[in-house]
Amino acid sequence: MEDEQLQKLIGAAIAYISIHPRSEAEIRTYLVKRTLRFHMPETAVLEALERLIQLRLVDDEAYARMFVESRIRSRPKGEKLIRMELKTKGVQNEIIDSICREYFNSQSGVSAELSLAKKAIAKKLAQWQKLPRVEMKQKVYRYLASRGFSTASIYKIIDERG
Repeated sequence: MEDEQLQKLIGAAIAYISIHPRSEAEIRTYLVKRTLRFHMPETAVLEALERLIQLRLVDDEAYARMFVESRIRSRPKGEKLIRMELKTKGVQNEIIDSICREYFNSQSGVSAELSLAKKAIAKKLAQWQKLPRVEMKQKVYRYLASRGFSTASIYKIIDERG
C-alpha cells in the first residue's frame, strides 16, 4: 500500500513537472500539499523527492540555467531581477551565484548585462526618439530599472544616446 502511494505521489510530481520545469522547492511544496490532501505520511515527500532526484527530474542547477536562458532569450532581464526570481523559486544562493557568474560575466570586454539591456531597450528607443532628451532619458532609466538592470548599465546606455 505504501509503495502504491509513493508511486502515485511520484506520478503526480512528474505530471506537475511536465507542465513546465520547476525548482526543488516548488516540487517539495506541491508534494506536501498532495500528501496532506491524500493523508499520506510526510516521509513520503522526502522519498518521492529522492527518487525524482535519482531520475534526474529534479535538478536546481539545470533548472536555474534553463530559467536564465529563457529570461535572456525571450524578454531580456537584468541580473538583479533574475536573482530575485530564482530566489523566490527557492533556488539556493550558491546555485544562483554560480549561474549568474556564468551568464553575466563580461564577454570580450563588454558586459553581458549591458548587451542585454541594449537588446531590451532597442524597440522602445525608436518609439521615444521624438521625445525631449530629458524625458527620453527618464523613460530609458525607468524601463531598464524595472527589468532589473544595474544602474551602471543603464547610465552607459543613456550616455551612448547622448
